[in-house]
Amino acid sequence: MKGTILGHGFISGEDGKRYEYGLEDLKNLGDRNPMKLENTEVDFEISEQGRAINIFIIKASNPSSASASKNIKGKVLGNGYISGDDGERYIYHPSEIQNLQGRDPQALSGVSVDFEASTDENGKKVAKAIFITMGATPTFDFTNINSNDIMGVRLKMLISMFLCLLTWIPFLGWLFFIIAIILEFISISRLNQLAGSQTLFRNWIISMLISVFGGGAVAIIGFFGVGIGVLSGSVGGASALGIIFTIVSGIAVAIFWFKYTYHYYNELSELSGKRLFFYAFCTKIAGVLLCLTLVGFVIAVPLYYISIILIVAAWWQFREIHTSSYQRVEAN
Repeated sequence: MKGTILGHGFISGEDGKRYEYGLEDLKNLGDRNPMKLENTEVDFEISEQGRAINIFIIKASNPSSASASKNIKGKVLGNGYISGDDGERYIYHPSEIQNLQGRDPQALSGVSVDFEASTDENGKKVAKAIFITMGATPTFDFTNINSNDIMGVRLKMLISMFLCLLTWIPFLGWLFFIIAIILEFISISRLNQLAGSQTLFRNWIISMLISVFGGGAVAIIGFFGVGIGVLSGSVGGASALGIIFTIVSGIAVAIFWFKYTYHYYNELSELSGKRLFFYAFCTKIAGVLLCLTLVGFVIAVPLYYISIILIVAAWWQFREIHTSSYQRVEAN
């Protein structure tokens, strides 16, 4: 694909998207100054992570046009204004933001951006072609509870996990559990839509169903195993057959749970850009495996709480939606 270097490590592709790149990806830099490549035309490839790689300069920048186009960094102040690093304030319209990625355009205060500075016909300083480079510091703002952007999803998930910790309370525990599941259902469903994923919500649903009903299904299968043994006239064989059925079905349920839970947490890690989700999954699996041993149970309990802490930390840091390999597989 062809494109133009905007500066600050970004390329504007001919498809209208912006791609981040590193200096190591410039293959024919020569004696050019890598910090002065604005408006340089390049040809490049796109990696699986959505970055520009194998970049080749095909036409050097024009000094006159480079000075006419001013790309600077700044921070969104809110109410349609950006404070530029040059000390000036710029007016912007939400339609100029190139990578909202599930954010609410009205809730961008504190977000760092890269943009083209220009002047309108009235002489006002205007920000064009705005690209979000770093999200604002996460906050626990209850005004986002009804928001349909990523901040609303994040808040509902944090509340859901807090309610899960209250399920031990007599009588009210079940109510907290039901509310927590409803909030998680709404959050994952919305995140699935924001990310354009066809697998995240599906994997979550299957993982939850197996977690809730898997044990009961294994018990029923084992019961039928005993029943078949009794009908065959073998009482001792009935017990053995029931045990075998229970073990085999338990292993099958565990494999399916592992598969869908793994894909759920792995996709969350890619969408958020935070590996904490995947580390939480690994910690949870380690705890489950240790529970199978009498000695390991003592270690499994702390691992369970560590996994919860990791998940809470991951959702707390979830500020923007990234492209995931699951989206690319579905697209192909």
